[in-house]
Amino acid sequence: MAYAVVLPSSFKAILNPKISFPLAALLALAPGLRALDLDAYLGQVRSGSPALAGARAEDAALALSAKRPLTAFSPTLNGQVSYDDNQELPLGDTQLSPVDTQQLSWDASLSQFFSTGTKVGLDYSGDKANLIFPGVVSQFASNPAFAGFLPYFFTYGQQWDVSVSQSLWRDLGAAQESASLDKAQADADAGRAANAYRAQAVLLEARQAYIGLATDRRVEARLRDAMARASAVLAWTKGKQADNLADRADVLESQAALVGDRLELRRSLEDEASALADFNVLRGSPPQAPVGDLAPFPVPTKLPVARPGARLDVVHAEAALRSARAEVRSVRRSFTPDVSLFAEVGGAEQNPQYLEPGLGGGFRPQTMVGLKFSADLDYLLYRQIVAGARKAEGYGRSAIRDRTLAAQRDWAALES
Repeated sequence: MAYAVVLPSSFKAILNPKISFPLAALLALAPGLRALDLDAYLGQVRSGSPALAGARAEDAALALSAKRPLTAFSPTLNGQVSYDDNQELPLGDTQLSPVDTQQLSWDASLSQFFSTGTKVGLDYSGDKANLIFPGVVSQFASNPAFAGFLPYFFTYGQQWDVSVSQSLWRDLGAAQESASLDKAQADADAGRAANAYRAQAVLLEARQAYIGLATDRRVEARLRDAMARASAVLAWTKGKQADNLADRADVLESQAALVGDRLELRRSLEDEASALADFNVLRGSPPQAPVGDLAPFPVPTKLPVARPGARLDVVHAEAALRSARAEVRSVRRSFTPDVSLFAEVGGAEQNPQYLEPGLGGGFRPQTMVGLKFSADLDYLLYRQIVAGARKAEGYGRSAIRDRTLAAQRDWAALES
């Protein structure tokens, strides 16, 4: 059973830098070589932004998280080895009872679950025990005449079996695991769509920061020119007043115009300092890092063309709805009664050399076939859990409609 992680179509374009990092660094460290245009700056943001670097790491983590439920179909190996040294005397002990029991036991099992709902297991186990008796028992044991009346000093045995079980109802076709896989896939898709949407927001903020800084610089240049003209007008008006060709009111008006231009320039410099900090932080540079000349950005002459497919926030809502539906299936399956068919074939072996006389030994085969039935009887709890899952599903449908309408509203506002 193979499951592929779906990557939003625009995600790679959002996160992958359009220019290489050395080129971006060269443009950042040597701005005098050329004016930095908008595309080159966005390339610096893609390669240097900590937010986008985190988005790339989160996207990779989300893609791998969708594969986690696949561990249900992974082969599982369990093993155990233990040594027990027990010197506790048994109840009702006699002179013929052992004073110490030393036992070594081991067990290993291998199991595999398949997409048909079939589980196959292979198990092997064994044990070896030494019984320590008082010295008087050992002396009697050395006499062949008493060998048939004494307990054994050593035992050894091993067994192995192959088991198969098949669900005929609840987990037929691995329905429970399939629901978990679908939910994990939907959750990963929803997280990746939301992650890509946030990455788009970072690039939009970077575009606005570039345009804002370039605009503030142009405004600053215009205001400095205005101040120079206002200063010249003030000086000319004062000269005219000295020649009695202008009134005092004309001088005051010129001074007020110059003061207004200074205030506008101060406000513009504050806006430019804030835009500079945003400009640098978005590309991963210190807030006050120097920025060279910025190339003029083209003014749009027409509306952008709508891209095919849903907006990423709508994609996120659609994946969340798929997750809610998979949750409903998973809940229904977990409360579904089950009938399972199981079979086991194996055998056990004991070493007859160390057994008490008359017990026998050698290989002993064993087989077992049967049916198993199970059902959860808490129907009220089942109804409550399903109702909660249904509400999440209804919220998902409402979220899709809400975000679709929001996207249509935003596009209509752009067109108007």
